[in-house]
Amino acid sequence: MQTIDAPGLYVAPGFIDIHTHSDFTLLVDPRAENQIRQGVTTEVIGQCGSSLAPVPMQAARRCFSR
Repeated sequence: MQTIDAPGLYVAPGFIDIHTHSDFTLLVDPRAENQIRQGVTTEVIGQCGSSLAPVPMQAARRCFSR
């Protein structure tokens, strides 16, 4: 067990973002630092009826070979 000394602060194991469009932004920023810095550890994508996932492997290679 790990003890965290955080008097006057709130501590949480992580947050779930139930409505995000990160499937679009992950192609630009694959490290998702904007979400991680806010404590988001899990995201749900595609609930608006459109999503970039799944991406065909050939298209993914083009995006990440820059």
